[in-house]
Amino acid sequence: MNLRIDFDGIWDLELRASIESTLRACISEPPEGEQWSVLVTSFRDFCTVRVKTPRQTRSKLFLLSPSALSEVMPQWLKQNPPR
Repeated sequence: MNLRIDFDGIWDLELRASIESTLRACISEPPEGEQWSVLVTSFRDFCTVRVKTPRQTRSKLFLLSPSALSEVMPQWLKQNPPR
């Protein structure tokens, strides 16, 4: 796969799987020959998501618990699609 998703911090396996599934559904597969990466970091009451492609890097700070991340990421990615 050309989409690498990493997690930093302490993550429940079920929550991690849910977030990864959401990211893969929203981003899909990068163009042939490109490597894209996503880093999801959690701190107590907030999370950060960084999507890096060869052409751009998008980051977002979400002021919410990791359990709510899957609900808000699709809207952010729809407004700021990786390219």
